[in-house]
Amino acid sequence: MILSDGGRFWASRVKPFDSSVQGSGLNTPPFRTVDADTFTDLQIKVAEQEKATQAVVS
Repeated sequence: MILSDGGRFWASRVKPFDSSVQGSGLNTPPFRTVDADTFTDLQIKVAEQEKATQAVVS
């Protein structure tokens, strides 16, 4: 997790998603890196990416 100089929270996976679940485009989840205004919102966005991974695998 990174807190930018501008006060924005960022999280990026150390290990990229497997290519079989990677989004098909720049605007298609799951995303390896997400950002948010608050730590709570960042946690929600990270959870959404993990959920998107499961949706692709299922």
